[in-house]
Amino acid sequence: MDNSYYPGNNYNPGGFPSGKMKYPHYIDPTAWDAQKRKIRMLGLASGLSILGYIVIGTFLSNLIAYLSRTAAVNFFPSADTLGFIMEIVYSIIAVGVPFLVMRLVMGKKYYDNPIPYSKPVNGKYFIPLVVMGLGVCFIGDIFTSIIAMASDSVYQASQYASAAITATPDNALDMLLYVLRTAIVPALIEESVMRGVIMQPLRKYGDMFAILMSSLVFGLLHCNLAQIPFAFIAGIALGYVVCITESLWTAILLHALNNTYSLVVSLGYSRYGQENSAVMYISSLVFYGVILAAAIVAYKYFTSDKTPRLRKSLAVNSGRNFIPAYAPGSAKVSNGNLVSAYLLNPGMIAAFAAVCIETVSMMSR
Repeated sequence: MDNSYYPGNNYNPGGFPSGKMKYPHYIDPTAWDAQKRKIRMLGLASGLSILGYIVIGTFLSNLIAYLSRTAAVNFFPSADTLGFIMEIVYSIIAVGVPFLVMRLVMGKKYYDNPIPYSKPVNGKYFIPLVVMGLGVCFIGDIFTSIIAMASDSVYQASQYASAAITATPDNALDMLLYVLRTAIVPALIEESVMRGVIMQPLRKYGDMFAILMSSLVFGLLHCNLAQIPFAFIAGIALGYVVCITESLWTAILLHALNNTYSLVVSLGYSRYGQENSAVMYISSLVFYGVILAAAIVAYKYFTSDKTPRLRKSLAVNSGRNFIPAYAPGSAKVSNGNLVSAYLLNPGMIAAFAAVCIETVSMMSR
C-alpha cells in the first residue's frame, strides 16, 4: 500500500504498539492537502453514486409497475414471479451499477484497495462477530420502531416500505426467487458496494472513520426515515466485522442472516395472520434471545486483551509500527477534518438533498 500519506521525516522510527494511534496527529501540509483532495473525490463519487441509484431505481420501479400491468405478465407463471425477478434485477442494477461504474471511472488512483473477497482471518472470532453483529442489527430494528411510533408520518412510510415486500410465494419457483430477492442478492450486492467499494479506500484514514462513512452512505441509500436509522446502525456492525476479519464474506453472511430472519417472520405472518400469537411469541423469543446472546458475547470480546482491534492509520494498515511525530509546520489532522472532507463536497450535498426529497415524498404518500 502507498505510504505517501506520511512524509519520511515525520515518521517515529521507535514505533508505537499497533492500534494505539489516535487523532489528531500531525503530517506535512502538502501531504495532507493531497489526501484531503482524495477524500473529497471519494465523497463526491459516493454522492454521485447515490444520485445514480435514485435515478436508476426510479426508472426500474416505474418499469416494474408498467410490466405488471401489461401482457409481459403472461410470459411468467404469475405476476409475483415477474415481480421477484424484476426486484432481483433492481438490486443488481440500481444498487450495484452506479457504484461499480464510479469505481471504474475513477480508477486505482482513488480506489486503490481491492474488494476483499478473501477467506476470513481471525477465524476463532468469526461466530462471536456474527452473533454480535446480528444483535446490533436487531437493536437497529428497535430504534427504527421507536422512531416510527414517535411519528405518524414515519410510521406510514415504514408501512409503505413493508408493503413493497409483502408478496409471498405459493410455489417452489417463487419461493426460490423470494429467498434470492430478500436474503441472498441484497447481501451480496450491498456488501460488495458498501463494505467493498465505499469502505475499503477510506480505511487508510482509520477503520472507524471508514466504517462510519460507509454506514452513512448505506443509510442514505435507503432513502427514507423508516429505514435509514436501521441501515446506519447495521452498517456499523457490518463494517466492523469486515475490518476485523478482512473479508466481505463475514458481512455477507451476517446481512443474509438478518434478512432471512425478516423473511421467515414475514412468511409466518403471511400464512397465519398478523395477530397470530405463536408467530409473535417465537419471533420475539428469537429476536431478544439474539440480543441477549450478543450482549454476553460482546462483553467477553471487548474485555479481553487478546481480541483484535480496529486499526487506526495507514502506517498500521500497511503493517508498520511507526506513526507521524510532530514537527514545526506540520498540519493537524483530526477526525473532524476527515469527515468534513468526505461530506462537504457537491456530490454528497446533492445526495443529502435528494434523499431528503425522497423521504418527504414517501412520508406524504
